[in-house]
Amino acid sequence: MISSSDGCWTKSDRAEVLGYIKPILHRFLFREALPNLEVPLKNLTGLTDEELNHLKTVHFLLSDEVENLIDELPKLLRNLSHSTHKELVESRGIIRGRIDWNMTFKERYSQGFNDPSLFVCQPSTKMYDLPENQLLNFILWKIRILTENINLGVNEELLHAETWKDWQDKIVSRYLNVKKISKNVYFQQISMPLSIKPKTVQKAYRHRNQSYDKVAECYELYEKLFISNDQEVLRKLIETQTFEPLNNDKLFEIYVLIKLLDLLDKSEGELRLGLLKPELNHTAEYVSDEVNICIFYQKMPNKFQKCSRNKDIFQFYDLNVSMRRPDIVLKFESGEDKNYLLIEVKRTHKRDYIVDSVYKVLGYIHDFEECLENTANPKGVLVVWDGVKLINIQQACEQPVLILQNKNLEIILEKILKKGYMSINNSNF
Repeated sequence: MISSSDGCWTKSDRAEVLGYIKPILHRFLFREALPNLEVPLKNLTGLTDEELNHLKTVHFLLSDEVENLIDELPKLLRNLSHSTHKELVESRGIIRGRIDWNMTFKERYSQGFNDPSLFVCQPSTKMYDLPENQLLNFILWKIRILTENINLGVNEELLHAETWKDWQDKIVSRYLNVKKISKNVYFQQISMPLSIKPKTVQKAYRHRNQSYDKVAECYELYEKLFISNDQEVLRKLIETQTFEPLNNDKLFEIYVLIKLLDLLDKSEGELRLGLLKPELNHTAEYVSDEVNICIFYQKMPNKFQKCSRNKDIFQFYDLNVSMRRPDIVLKFESGEDKNYLLIEVKRTHKRDYIVDSVYKVLGYIHDFEECLENTANPKGVLVVWDGVKLINIQQACEQPVLILQNKNLEIILEKILKKGYMSINNSNF
């Protein structure tokens, strides 16, 4: 469910923000999102092979083909394809399968006496190691391996979940279902092929049990993504299940981040941007002849961990120091010179909350004072949706904290970036 904490957005406000960031949402892999949107996608340029593979993996595991297969698994196991193998077995006192009386009498008399306890039977053995089952075993194994490769936290409670808070829960739930099914005794009798031949897929499609269609469809999507490397298939898949940030506060943060990246992208240098995901050291990097800028979203430069004035207090009370960070940190670097800019984003128009947020930014400035000693004012920027008036930009930029709102965000943020370029060389704004 999409959250709305203070009601400062109308439906059109949210639609405007979402519309602005849609072109870049295919790169967004933070947890607080679900694949809810259909967004036209022109290309997948600017991503490394590793990032493309990560994108393939996530979207394959979230695909309808994987979901349909998992939904079909209980029915499929109840009617698992098999062949019947019959053999003659001689036994005494125990009857196994249908008695072959003709062979039984021959065997009794051939041994010189009529032994009424001797029987020759034809027990039936079900054989499950068939091509269509090998295909099933293969694709279930691939689903498990791919999920484990992207290192999601596995919560066993998600096995029985009917709804999910985010996309990671959705993938983990599917993984747990596949893992449970794979422990079935039938799979101990089914071999694992190294590769799948086209005739095996066709046999699954032609099988009288139509559940095998889901197996074949899931495998074909896997093949197009990971074997054939079909970029068009990946593009269409992402278009139909683009991630939407579920929390409006998070959505506003992403909006401000993308505004910032767009401004840098319009500059003369090069903006290097891959996937937006939490495990990255920094989110993006801007490189020019004059200055390099590292953009950290929901992360901090390592130096900040060391120079925190409040770190000892948090450690004394066993509090999580890493949670005390601004939403965005910019690191400006030119030669040996470095300075930083802190950006806090609050989706609000309430003046009391804005005041509290200013104190929060001032707290960051105090905490990381050692890191910010070379940074000219403003050292921190607070971005709100509405609720403040900015009359004199020059005077506002001389304060430790600059407050921006959506209406003037792009214009003044561009000035702040230029000031960051120049202040690193001790120039005036």
